[in-house]
Amino acid sequence: MNRTSGQSWGAGLRRRMRGFVALVVLGSLASGVAAEVVSYPLSDGSGKSLFNLPKFDASLGTLKEVTLEARFNWGSTVESRPRCPDGADACDSLVQATSKGFVDFELGTIGLHLLSESSLSRNCPITNGYNQCGLFLGVHDADADSATDAETLALFTGPGTFRVFFDGPYVAVTSGLRDARRITGNPYGSWVTVTYAYDAVPTAAVPEPSSLALVALAGALVAWPRRRPRA
Repeated sequence: MNRTSGQSWGAGLRRRMRGFVALVVLGSLASGVAAEVVSYPLSDGSGKSLFNLPKFDASLGTLKEVTLEARFNWGSTVESRPRCPDGADACDSLVQATSKGFVDFELGTIGLHLLSESSLSRNCPITNGYNQCGLFLGVHDADADSATDAETLALFTGPGTFRVFFDGPYVAVTSGLRDARRITGNPYGSWVTVTYAYDAVPTAAVPEPSSLALVALAGALVAWPRRRPRA
């Protein structure tokens, strides 16, 4: 290899090394915006539930999407003791029961509409004056919705809370002319979760020792003088 070709090869190597180190240094020092998610799940075991959910804290970053999920699973036990009319010892009595639960929520373009209804009927033949009939009615439903539009995101951002109300179950019972009944609620639970997806506030990265070493190496390569040909 002659001197001229050796000098050209060395200059090309230096350029490639400088570019490589510069890319590594920039990649190690860059601090981009990180996508984050925060969720607030709430639950309650009562038949009627009012949930106060926190709005998005704007100090965390820029809200990009909000998702709201809700579900309920309730049940009611109806115990009916119909009696025959006019004091008869034997007759037929039809016991009917209906249970209903619902959630109706709207804020911006987010909407949750849960509705469940259960109806049962049972023929209770009566002997010896009265009989006891039992019915169990269960209602359950689930729904979810999300939004990314600026108007809705603004409604979910800021201090304070927003409310989601679960109502039910409602139970109606009809049976014999003389009826002593008892309704017992057996709520399994209500659940609601709000999830916020956002871009976190960027923070200045503190260079690690390895990054500082790369910076020093890059500086050394930049300062590496070209070898001048001898006269």
